[in-house]
Amino acid sequence: MKTTAQKWGNSLAIRVPKSIAQQAGLKVKDDLEIEIRKGAIVLRPRLRRVYRLEDLVKRIAPRNVHEETDFCGPVGRGILKSRRPYMPDRGDIVWMQFSPQAGHE
Repeated sequence: MKTTAQKWGNSLAIRVPKSIAQQAGLKVKDDLEIEIRKGAIVLRPRLRRVYRLEDLVKRIAPRNVHEETDFCGPVGRGILKSRRPYMPDRGDIVWMQFSPQAGHE
């Protein structure tokens, strides 16, 4: 298939026909790698990494686990001085932290 290089600012641009874009799986705003190979211009879609939580969790190891970081002291009702259990009001944001060990909730 034939196409023509056209001036676009200080660069050259080519149009990729729809049928070629569809065959390559190319979509608007996709990143491309461009290189010269044996005198020919080669365009390849730049693959984006897709992360799945399951795969990331498998990569957790003692060397990449860090301690909890406390950026400030308790805010609002963070410390309860009452013996009665706290019942949140409607609209309150509640943060609950559980230990992975049974019985330490």
